[in-house]
Amino acid sequence: MTTPSTPRLPKIATLDSVWSSVAEFAARRGASPSQTDRFGPLDAYLIHLFLEFGPGPALVIDLAWATTGAGSSVVCLANDRTCRLLVEPSDQAELPGLLTNYALDAALAAARTLQPISQADEALAVARRRPHEKPLILVDAQRSPLAADGPLAILQDAPEALILVLGAGRLDTCTAANQLVAACLDSAEARFWRLSEVSASLHGAQTVLLAHRDNSHAPALVRQIEDLFTTNFDYLDALHKACMYTVNRAIAERLEREVEQLKHTVKRLETPLILQTYRRVTGFARRHRKLLAPPGSSREAAALRLVAARRQLRKTAA
Repeated sequence: MTTPSTPRLPKIATLDSVWSSVAEFAARRGASPSQTDRFGPLDAYLIHLFLEFGPGPALVIDLAWATTGAGSSVVCLANDRTCRLLVEPSDQAELPGLLTNYALDAALAAARTLQPISQADEALAVARRRPHEKPLILVDAQRSPLAADGPLAILQDAPEALILVLGAGRLDTCTAANQLVAACLDSAEARFWRLSEVSASLHGAQTVLLAHRDNSHAPALVRQIEDLFTTNFDYLDALHKACMYTVNRAIAERLEREVEQLKHTVKRLETPLILQTYRRVTGFARRHRKLLAPPGSSREAAALRLVAARRQLRKTAA
């Protein structure tokens, strides 16, 4: 039995692999994974990236799970960087049980960390008791930014937290997104990033990151995500240029071969064409020799030189 000479690289989660768990849970519930237009695969993948790139093991407080059909919670339970997942009560009483059973059956990495809470304050109290766990809070964009359980109020109570606001659509069509941005602009403590504007490949994302101005991790995380997607576009651009160079080079080589063939054909036809023209000219000259080249004239001497050149050309063609 032989062993590989190089170590096996860890499997890297992709957008499809992250979303597959959400879709599988939705199918188990008998619902469509795209039942909401405010949470999709790109937003799920962003949650996964914030867990992966975060400053440490995450204490996730999911206050948006009822809106996402528990899809946001599934993403967190599937990531081993989640050390604890706290969820608030839902109108769907069966949802926590379904989620727990699915997480255990699917052997999700953080399956046993789910814990219901009564309110956001209780979750923040848990976060303060566990300072080594970095709070990542998921909030529905429909919550009023300044309400007691709204994103800005939470950020004021927990300045070390990162808040992902889910379901914030385009500013020209989403009232909730407009209210959130306006409230953040009026706040002296909050910074926000609309992730759809971070990279062209995130254009369809409906997630906004909120952080305290003193939080040094947030800008670094955004840059890391921007670099991740920008690097992908650079690679695709380089691949496109390489392919186009290969295609253009193949076309150029084909044209060069065709030009060489045409040159060879012209060269083969060139000598007979010159001889044919010469025959016609000399035939006309013979018929009118006395008029065109009288004996002893310079024109007769030129004609004799032309005849000698013709003989040499015929020898070359032969």
